[in-house]
Amino acid sequence: MSGLSWLVALIAVLAIWVDIPHHRFDFPFGCPGICIRIGDTFIEQEIKTHLGLDLQGGTQMVLQLQTDKLPPGSDTPISTLNEQARKVIDRRINSLGVSEPVIQSVGQDKILLELLAKCPKARPKELPIEFKDRKFGESKLNLKQQVLYLRHLRWLYQFRYPVLSELFQYGLVGLSGLAVDLVAFSLLFRFFLVHHLLSRAISFVVAATWNWAWNRRITFEGARSRARLPQWAAFLLVSAVGFLLNWGIYYLLTAHSAFFFSAKELALVAGVVAGFAFNYLGARLLVFGRSLVSEGAPRPEAAPEPESAPR
Repeated sequence: MSGLSWLVALIAVLAIWVDIPHHRFDFPFGCPGICIRIGDTFIEQEIKTHLGLDLQGGTQMVLQLQTDKLPPGSDTPISTLNEQARKVIDRRINSLGVSEPVIQSVGQDKILLELLAKCPKARPKELPIEFKDRKFGESKLNLKQQVLYLRHLRWLYQFRYPVLSELFQYGLVGLSGLAVDLVAFSLLFRFFLVHHLLSRAISFVVAATWNWAWNRRITFEGARSRARLPQWAAFLLVSAVGFLLNWGIYYLLTAHSAFFFSAKELALVAGVVAGFAFNYLGARLLVFGRSLVSEGAPRPEAAPEPESAPR
């Protein structure tokens, strides 16, 4: 190995030794640093590394006056303006309690700023989360905020899953319409003693009107600006055709299939699914037009946010 290689190796060993954090190892000399023993003479020199400002969590910057923005005819020296700016910066930074800031003028129009973030070392402590009843004031999570939150959540799902959310809302409205249909039929037939066929017809109109109103309000919100009466009549027509399709499929399956004749529940389910699909497509394409998302439904970013986050 040549002399240059030995020199490079020696410098590398010294650099590694100096760079050891906090000199935790004292091999091979038994001291943290450079130790030389020549006879009875012992030389010991501890090596300390100093972190730069950036490694200590600080920052350094140089600010420069914008002399081109001075008002015309100003005769104030640049150095004076620079000193005034330095004093303003010094006063504002010292008011924040920053430890050992360096704020000094550099030349006539520059200011050197060095800030070091120092804080006492403390080990993080995990604190348990405790839920308690409010003792003072009133909770901001009222019914209005909850409704706004649910509306915003619905808009998010409509934006992310437009078709699925529309189908889901249409199905929920249909289930509520079934409940209205049963209640109206029971009231007319049981309490007002109306003939069961007439009661069934009236309850169908009531339930279809209920479904039309809520689908116009929720599922197909973009079609609320259209005329109500023609839209309502078209929805009743589509619902009637869907009902006939539902009943017709049930009749054909049970009348011409031995399997469905013995399993009438499956025939009923097949009729309900076909009627639901027809009603949904008819309502979307013929009654209310295109889906609410394609007609400019409120996007999530345009939804009114609650006045305060739920707590």
